[in-house]
Amino acid sequence: MVAVETYEPDAPTPSPLDRPVEERGETDIQSSAFAHLAERTAHEVPGVHGVRGGGLPLIGSDGADEARHITASADVLPSRRVTIDLTVAVDYPAPVNRIVNELRTYVIEQIEAVTGYRVARLNIDVAELSRAAPRRRVV
Repeated sequence: MVAVETYEPDAPTPSPLDRPVEERGETDIQSSAFAHLAERTAHEVPGVHGVRGGGLPLIGSDGADEARHITASADVLPSRRVTIDLTVAVDYPAPVNRIVNELRTYVIEQIEAVTGYRVARLNIDVAELSRAAPRRRVV
């Protein structure tokens, strides 16, 4: 008589996603990524613009074609928290306080939603008030 072995496949390997989140490991986000995200997010808020590249505009120039940049820096803190410093220009004569409050709320909401980190502090430096482009009147 011949012995017959039955084949039983190994149990499927459990997916790492089947484990609780706390057991899956840590994801660290560099401070430069937070700064970049804050800069990009700030551009989405109406009335917020970048600051001129530096120096005075050329004689006879209104500076409109000069490079403008929103700048940010960030520090990652323990317990998945971050602080951010943001430098922007705001439309003039729009109400600066309203625009800055909208900017603060929007940037904090977006960073927390995208990264899962809590924004412990967002400092906003309004370095320039810039005249909004004049509207063309059609007669």
